[in-house]
This record gives sequence, structure tokens and C-alpha cells, in this order.
Amino acid sequence: MRDRAGATKPTESAVPSIPEEDVQLVAEKAGVSEEEARKALEECGGEPAEAIIRLMSR
Repeated sequence: MRDRAGATKPTESAVPSIPEEDVQLVAEKAGVSEEEARKALEECGGEPAEAIIRLMSR
């Protein structure tokens, strides 16, 4: 029974699920693509305001 010892589930993630509305909001307010907005949201733990500030300050 050692074959499953220590295995991690690929469906578990430290990043919260990011709502599409948040991605669109960040993209619009920061003037970036949705891909960039999603990445920023993931880096900011799903916090739209923090993601917008991060994107606008670079």
C-alpha cells in the first residue's frame, strides 16, 4: 500500500478560484489583458484591489 503514500491531489490548489467578473474588472481598471489580470489576481490571493494596484504601479 505504499504506492499512494505521500501522493498529492492535483485538484488541490493554494490559489483560490478566481471569478471571471474579477478578472474582467481588474483587466478593465488596470488596462491589461485578461491573462495578465488573472495572473495578478493569482499572485495577490484573489484580491482585485491589490491586483489592480500591483498592475498599475509597474
